[in-house]
Amino acid sequence: MKPDDEKPEHDVQAEKELAAKTQARRLDLGHELAGEGKATNSMAEAGAALPRGVGVNDRVLYFPDRTETIRAMPGQPLAAFVCYAHSQVMVNLAVFDINGSHHTRTSVVLVRRGDPKPDFSHAVL
Repeated sequence: MKPDDEKPEHDVQAEKELAAKTQARRLDLGHELAGEGKATNSMAEAGAALPRGVGVNDRVLYFPDRTETIRAMPGQPLAAFVCYAHSQVMVNLAVFDINGSHHTRTSVVLVRRGDPKPDFSHAVL
């Protein structure tokens, strides 16, 4: 993969736009799941019924999307710990990449195992 300074300008702009749209979807879904909007999809309904509360130091699996700069194998989750729980469906994480390097992620949508996975970065409890 080429460094950012070698990418054509249109590719860099398209990636920035995709990242902005992804972040907006992530925040919209997080508000829906937290009860601040109308939840209209099955993932939101399932997320509202988590079997137990999520708390600090819970281990989760983090699935980065393709706009992330974090080193990961395609489709494979990364190890992560909950640092702060905004609600039962939105958390801040300490994430470890495939080399063991530490990264932080804030306002990450949390779903249960077996629920449909969103098309953006998320964590699975």
